[in-house]
Amino acid sequence: MAQDDVGPSDGEQAPGKPDLGAVMAEIDAEVRRRRLSGDISPRAEAELQEEFDRYAPMSVKEDSLKASLRALGAATLVNPDVPVDSRIPGGRFAKRVLRKAMGWYVNYVTQQTRSLGITTLGAVHSVIGRLNLLEERLQAIVSDDPVEVGRVSVGVADSLVGLGPQIASELEGIRGRVLHAECGDGWLLAKLAEAGLDAYGVDPRAEVVAPLMDQGLDAWDESVYPHLRSVGEATLSAVVLTGLIDRVPLERKRQVLASAAAAVRPGGKVAIASVGPAGWEVAPVVERDLAPGGPLHHETWSVLMEASGLESTKVIHGEAGSFVVIGVAAA
Repeated sequence: MAQDDVGPSDGEQAPGKPDLGAVMAEIDAEVRRRRLSGDISPRAEAELQEEFDRYAPMSVKEDSLKASLRALGAATLVNPDVPVDSRIPGGRFAKRVLRKAMGWYVNYVTQQTRSLGITTLGAVHSVIGRLNLLEERLQAIVSDDPVEVGRVSVGVADSLVGLGPQIASELEGIRGRVLHAECGDGWLLAKLAEAGLDAYGVDPRAEVVAPLMDQGLDAWDESVYPHLRSVGEATLSAVVLTGLIDRVPLERKRQVLASAAAAVRPGGKVAIASVGPAGWEVAPVVERDLAPGGPLHHETWSVLMEASGLESTKVIHGEAGSFVVIGVAAA
């Protein structure tokens, strides 16, 4: 076959065409880096997101699954009229003769291909529908965010607040970003900032985060587990976990702890501040009833920390059964 009749092979990038996936990956990495360094304020990022949503193409904003389904639907529309253009002398005539002679065969294969594509697309949509239903049911059973399991109080137990100065003291002198998740009303975030730490917090409750931003604290309206998975490995100097770590089921506790351990640098610290089983007994009844899980004992957290690769676990006891367990990432 002549060179002019051969197009780019499957998966090959056309000359001069930008790799959109690579561009988006670079943008995500830069945003993550600047977010962790504190170069971009929460309000500035919110304004940038609004501008992006206003002008970005729909194909960029929609999730990859929807884009893939649209591409699959378009792929079922097979055109049997093959092109006949050619710069080779006599090539156009030869192609037209071949297209006419084999038209019945190509049309037959095209019909079979379309039927296969339509059937496959229908099956994929059916599977996705079932998966969405399953996801909704699972979300109703297990949720990390307090707004999903009931309107519980924004504040935290007094016993945890009393541990704030000790947590800040344990982290004093650490250089680099320190994450508090969930940060709640900022009870610990403010103390970390006062101690000179480069601290920021995440909490899934927008109504809680907004006042913190107004106070000049670095807080983000995000769920904890997805945030920990997005920050990248060895990017933080310390992580303090409160709130959801007492509320979620055991498997999610393991996942959150493992993500926190992976997020801290060698020598970094992971602290878990818990009301403890005794403190949970006096927590608001609605919160306890609607939560899918409950607090663990500090001995259990020490074992789980060691299993996650954290060393030198230390326990600090507070009032009403509360405690802080601190682990250090292996150097």
